[in-house]
Amino acid sequence: MKPIITPKIDQNIAFQVKKITGDIRKAKGKHKPTITISREFGCEGFPLANKIATRLSTGKTDWSVFSSDLLKEISDKNEYNREMLESLNESYRSQLQQDLDVLISKKPSDYSRFKTIAQNLKIIGEKGNTIIVGSGGAVVAQNQPNFFHVRLTGNLQFRVNRIAGLFSITIDEAANLVEERNLRRRDFIYRFTNKDIADPSLYHLILKNDFFSVDEMADIIIHAMKAKKLL
Repeated sequence: MKPIITPKIDQNIAFQVKKITGDIRKAKGKHKPTITISREFGCEGFPLANKIATRLSTGKTDWSVFSSDLLKEISDKNEYNREMLESLNESYRSQLQQDLDVLISKKPSDYSRFKTIAQNLKIIGEKGNTIIVGSGGAVVAQNQPNFFHVRLTGNLQFRVNRIAGLFSITIDEAANLVEERNLRRRDFIYRFTNKDIADPSLYHLILKNDFFSVDEMADIIIHAMKAKKLL
């Protein structure tokens, strides 16, 4: 069942879309960095994204974190999609549509919805100073020069224990949930793009979450982006 958007959530989405479109118009072709974080289910994707955003946000620059759920909610509202597309210049808008048609090699019945999600991911990433968690960002924006793609992995026991603690469920229940969610994530992207989100060649950096803490991973990512002059 599709989640119901409460007025409060809808107002928040409207605010986010307005900010994105305003930032795109202000950017005028300047490519600020965007980070995508893909993770095996149970890894600390959101704690990491929030840690990086906090560290990189200054008095002059604010970084935003976008989840796959927020991207989906934006993409389900036609007026928001129209507003975001209209914030782009005509040449970029045309190129974006061509790129998405090439990317989405398979066209199941709900491909239009995925195309809209992918479109909005690239528009939000074009704005820059953004961290996108999930939604196949490394696949969707593979060739975008301002994107830095990160993949989090972790041994099974680490991820199962973390999920059991987060959801207050048994180890067996957590193990089943980890397996089911991992398969669902990989199948979702593969169904539309014929690409595997676990393919290491998609990422600039792959980190073992059971070896590195959130603070250490944030340090590594920021250092790597500075070394490549993305920050």
